[in-house]
Amino acid sequence: MARRTRRVMVAGTFEILHHGHLALFRKAAKLGDLFVVVSRDANAEKAKRRRIIVPEKRRLEVVSCVRYVKQAVLGGKGSILEGVRKVMPNIIYLGPDQMPPAKLKKVLAYAGLRRIRVLQLGRRISGWKAGKLLRKILKTP
Repeated sequence: MARRTRRVMVAGTFEILHHGHLALFRKAAKLGDLFVVVSRDANAEKAKRRRIIVPEKRRLEVVSCVRYVKQAVLGGKGSILEGVRKVMPNIIYLGPDQMPPAKLKKVLAYAGLRRIRVLQLGRRISGWKAGKLLRKILKTP
């Protein structure tokens, strides 16, 4: 009987795909097949407390083209649990500035999803952050 490949999930807005995102995808993909959940516009705007410039379908299309990504899907319109249930990962790999793993583990346990491992990238790669890049772009004449 063939061994089933692990499903690894990464979730985020990915408004401007940059080197830090690619490093996160590369590290996550080393753990198994990478599934990326792209935040819906309404959820991303709520989390970032600003208008999202690149629409969700465009962000999904860009993330889908990254070679490390087996499949990219749009998240649910509610909580992160909708995306988790869509992908049903063995591992969720968090970016360095996402919620602490312990907090996500509690949310997953409460939802009956106790078998999912939660890992986190230790630090941001080279200081990359989409919000900073956007502010620079918007200020440039």
